[in-house]
Amino acid sequence: MAFNDQGNGKSPWESKQNQPPDLDQIVDEWQKRFNQLFGGGGKPGGRNIRKGPSTYLLIGMALILWVLTGLYQIDDSERGVVLRFGEYHQTTTPGLKWRVPWPKGH
Repeated sequence: MAFNDQGNGKSPWESKQNQPPDLDQIVDEWQKRFNQLFGGGGKPGGRNIRKGPSTYLLIGMALILWVLTGLYQIDDSERGVVLRFGEYHQTTTPGLKWRVPWPKGH
């Protein structure tokens, strides 16, 4: 059965119902969502920063990750030797240790 035997005279490819959304519409929608999450959408050229729960959540996650990068472990059969500027500073004992991460870490 041909498509024009269906009685309406239009091909199924001309139907607007089966077409995907326009790429520009998708990008605009994502930009609006991003701006709502991170405080955008103020006056053009102005800084309207809204600190909502998502902003505090991102800052908290970044802080937790920063703290976790300072963890290190020394096995029972080893000792840790800390050098500062290439000179001996101290010897650490086995176990889970924490040091101040970058930018002040040793």
